[in-house]
Amino acid sequence: MARRTTRDLIRELCSEAARLESAALVVAVGQHTDLVHYADPDPLTRLNRLLQSGGRPVGILGYRTVAGETRWSTRPLQECADEAWVPRYLQAVAAVEAAAGAADVQPGVAGPAEAV
Repeated sequence: MARRTTRDLIRELCSEAARLESAALVVAVGQHTDLVHYADPDPLTRLNRLLQSGGRPVGILGYRTVAGETRWSTRPLQECADEAWVPRYLQAVAAVEAAAGAADVQPGVAGPAEAV
């Protein structure tokens, strides 16, 4: 499989966001997790900076509200689909966001990567 560009990843993020209320690309950076929100003023530049800092995009986190209940969803990127740790990692990030009472998935630190 050919390696996708950061532009490809942002396109995938925006496509996913179109079916949810909000979505973010989950990027593992050292001992923490950063989120690149689809509505960030310049998500491509943000993602590129995170990659230059050693970050690795691993999946997409999003949510939608159904009957007044927030339902979180996660999905590994195709590049990480065969890595057993990635679904657990994404679920942990979703749990951190849900526990924080996030009304929206905002850019920034989501939680410690080593906690997964």
